[in-house]
Amino acid sequence: MLPYPRCDRICPDHTCLYHGAVADIVEAGRYEATWSQADDSDRADGTRDATWHACDLAAYELLEYPPDDATPEQIAQINDSRRRAGLCFAQQMLAADSNELPRSSRSIIDNLPTTSTGEG
Repeated sequence: MLPYPRCDRICPDHTCLYHGAVADIVEAGRYEATWSQADDSDRADGTRDATWHACDLAAYELLEYPPDDATPEQIAQINDSRRRAGLCFAQQMLAADSNELPRSSRSIIDNLPTTSTGEG
């Protein structure tokens, strides 16, 4: 059994590369205020852009932007890894929220734009 409802979509090969590191970030609580503000903003305007930005910020702690001399393949790989780490972060933040229902959590994950501002 997978730890979160969308793990199979985030890491289809079931590697769970980000789970432990993301759990540390979530447990530290550094993004609680950012997450809460983003969630409130997104609920008001009907998007998930601010929530994804919070996810991308957390993912940046694990995976930096591609270096200037990166090949297109390296850029794509780094951006995909950051997207996966961001989605993992979203799942764990949603799971930590006792007010969030599982169905709502799945819907939020499914509606995140997953486009990083740092993509080349």
